[in-house]
This record gives sequence, structure tokens and C-alpha cells, in this order.
Amino acid sequence: MSQRWNILLLTLLLISCNSDPQYQVIENYPSGKPKIRVAVISEKTGEIVEHYEELWETGGIKIKGVLRNGKRSGEWKSFYEKGNVWSVGYYADGVRNGQSLVYYPDGTLMMKGYYKNDLQDSSWVTFTDKGDTLQTALIREGKVVFLSNKENLVPVKNQQ
Repeated sequence: MSQRWNILLLTLLLISCNSDPQYQVIENYPSGKPKIRVAVISEKTGEIVEHYEELWETGGIKIKGVLRNGKRSGEWKSFYEKGNVWSVGYYADGVRNGQSLVYYPDGTLMMKGYYKNDLQDSSWVTFTDKGDTLQTALIREGKVVFLSNKENLVPVKNQQ
């Protein structure tokens, strides 16, 4: 009898450890191929947590991240159609906060900076496809304060 319980418990454990979420397609392309799909991964204490994926029509992932009660949360990634990472950003309660990285199709870093309350807010650096610094912008609350390239630092008047 105890061997049956052990087998039953092991079977239940294996089933519950399945790490592949069950996605539900919520939008299709006109061709009928899936465009957006979500998988509920938790429904505790009134909070719904879902994996979100937007797909290219070719089937690869275009955008992915986690939704908490319908709002972006944590790390979100965008991908080029061939699968390389396009960008990485971070959200809390649907608001962009934290580091933002954008890449060229070959994986070379194109741009980096930070967001605060959905606005660019820090030093933003743009790079050439060879990795050299092209431009640096100091941004506060979404407004460019200074721009620089290899030759100079240029103050920018607030545009209101």
C-alpha cells in the first residue's frame, strides 16, 4: 500500500513540476497564425500573473514578459525576427523603471540608459555598430539637458 502512495505522490509531483505553461492564443494574424498568447502562472490573493508573448507571423517570439493584473512587471524583452535580442527593459506596476538596453541585429549594444516613472532619466549612450561611443545625452525627466559627442558638450535649452 505504501508503494502505491509513493508512486501516486511521485506522479503528482512530476505533473506539478511541469515548467511549460499552457498558453492561450488571444489574438491572431489575418492569416490565422497566433499573434499574442498568454499563460496564467499564478492566481493568488486576487493577483493574476501571466506570461505574455507577442509573436512574429513566422512564429518566433517578438516580445515577452510578465503581466501582473494586466500590467507589465519585471524584465521585458523584444526580439528581432531572426531571434536575436532587440531590447531589454524593466517595469513595475506597468511603469517603465530601470535600465534599458537596445541592440543591433548582430547583438552589439546600440544604446543604454535608465527610465524613471516611464521617462528617460539618466545618461543615455548611443554606440556605433562597432561598439564605439557615438553620442551621450544627459536626460532628466524625459528632457535632454546635455548632448555630447567626441568633440564637445552642448547644452540644450528646455523645450516647453
